Amino acid sequence: MIYLQLFLNFFKVGLFTFGGGYSAMPLIKEYIAEQNGWLTLQELSDIIVISEMTPGPIAVNVAAFTGMRLLGFGGAVICTLGCIMPSVVICLVLALIYKKFKGMKALDGFMWGLRPCVIALIAAAAASIFLPALALSGFLPKSDVRLDVFPLILFSLSIFVIIKWKVKPVYIMLAAGAAGAGFYWLMPLLIHNA
Repeated sequence: MIYLQLFLNFFKVGLFTFGGGYSAMPLIKEYIAEQNGWLTLQELSDIIVISEMTPGPIAVNVAAFTGMRLLGFGGAVICTLGCIMPSVVICLVLALIYKKFKGMKALDGFMWGLRPCVIALIAAAAASIFLPALALSGFLPKSDVRLDVFPLILFSLSIFVIIKWKVKPVYIMLAAGAAGAGFYWLMPLLIHNA
């Protein structure tokens, strides 16, 4: 039964996602973490980070990693199929329609009208991942959650380096991952020894 539920939930994600994988993140968060509780927000954030670093569309990677995390290889296949099936069918139908009505003003207007929605979905996805990353809940009791400035500094520094020196994002991700691993590995040792 859980296979069918996972398939249908990722089918809905694939069906209602426009503009790429980042716009799928709010839907994945709602269906997988909030409604069904299959993953915690921390686990989902970790899966999103891993999916960002692996080749392929991020929504498909998140589906595969989620399925693997919950049910192993079979779950990965089911979630991935659920995520990509609507896109395959919709793309085939739209390709036929677009080929027939190419250059029509109403169709061009519709495509331009989707852009603000995509930007809003990407902004919501960024906020849902970025804001929890600023909480130091891993090192402090749950009642005493404070702002963790390290991710904010790392984020700001990454943006600055990308803009100033045009460094490729993959190098930024590797450097930020190494800095985060070093900082968060050393931080518990320092707190424990203090």
